[in-house]
Amino acid sequence: MDRSGAYDYAEDPKNYKKARKRLQNRESAVRSRLKKRNEMEVLEEQVRKLEEQKAAVESANEEL
Repeated sequence: MDRSGAYDYAEDPKNYKKARKRLQNRESAVRSRLKKRNEMEVLEEQVRKLEEQKAAVESANEEL
């Protein structure tokens, strides 16, 4: 049986392999989306910090 219990390898190896591949692909897609979300959060934080640095430099530059 696969993880969902829908297919038995001994009875139908072709459908079992297809179901297993679909499940692996689904799990991979979830991991990929999580990784992308985390990378986006890191980049957004970097943007925020750089905008703060830019504002500080512009402020210091105006004082000159």
